[in-house]
Amino acid sequence: MAQDENAGVRRISEVLSAGRSAADAAQIIEIEGYRAQLARGETPRHGLSDERMEALATIASKSPRWAGLIFDLVVALNPARVLEMGTAVGISGAYIAAGLKANDRGVLVTIEYNLNSYEVAQDTFSDLGLDQRVTLVPGTFENTLGSLMDSDPSFDLVFKDGEHSELATTRWFDSLAPRLAPSSAFLLDDIRRDEGMKKAWDHVRGQPRVAASIDFYGMGLLILSSQTDVSTRSYRYGVR
Repeated sequence: MAQDENAGVRRISEVLSAGRSAADAAQIIEIEGYRAQLARGETPRHGLSDERMEALATIASKSPRWAGLIFDLVVALNPARVLEMGTAVGISGAYIAAGLKANDRGVLVTIEYNLNSYEVAQDTFSDLGLDQRVTLVPGTFENTLGSLMDSDPSFDLVFKDGEHSELATTRWFDSLAPRLAPSSAFLLDDIRRDEGMKKAWDHVRGQPRVAASIDFYGMGLLILSSQTDVSTRSYRYGVR
């Protein structure tokens, strides 16, 4: 990846190899401390049971390993606008917002259909001091994405962390990719979850605008091009 012709791919390689600054590491420790508070029921539940809060904080939310990768990708790609499809209680969103804060640039728009989780996520962003970089949108993808994708400027990075099925993954990528900013990126979760998601990953990484794909053995990143006749370079990178 370090020698790829795409600047975004080269920058990802550089950031993943370099490690994090002390300030970035401290921000991540703070987020993980808040995750632990959520899991222990030490924050307002907004109608969620203790068991549901614990599950949303520890199982539904990305683990520190994968959330850390998201943070690193945001730092590397330096996006101006990020779209997250699936907020849950705001842990992965907090990592995204922390990456934007580290860059001193960018905003996150994140969609959550469950109103209880939505209210918990509001507290997460506020309590971590990240709410100025986040716009939380209540509703389903179907009811919200049309108007969001019509906004100007368009998104530079999309993180799809909801509707983990072959049909939904291919449908949303095929629908959203043509409307993203030039040289944007599309991050998919659970690309190895089952045979359907593996097929979806193979489909999307072979699309005409995909300049490079990076398989992280669990999540997959697509670097898009403004051109439609590019040849795709495929990489694999194990996340420690």
